[in-house]
Amino acid sequence: MRKIVSIFRNGLLLLAILIAFGLFNNAHAQLTSSEVNTIVTQAAGSLNVDTMVVSVVDRAGNILAVYRKQAGSSNDDQAAIALARTAAFFCS
Repeated sequence: MRKIVSIFRNGLLLLAILIAFGLFNNAHAQLTSSEVNTIVTQAAGSLNVDTMVVSVVDRAGNILAVYRKQAGSSNDDQAAIALARTAAFFCS
């Protein structure tokens, strides 16, 4: 149950970051490498969760970045990527 809550919290964090960068308003916005780095850095530093994985994708769902904290696993990677892709789909 803790893992589900953690994944849900990470997904909400990603949506909050997307809103903060105004990506909901600009359907054709492309993230620069600097913006991707900022998203990953801010998201990774926002919660003190050792299993946190941050994934950033473009609107088409292509992976731009994946950052895994120390205790994260490949299953966490897949969950983070799926959440990021879902957020990108609903932002389109």
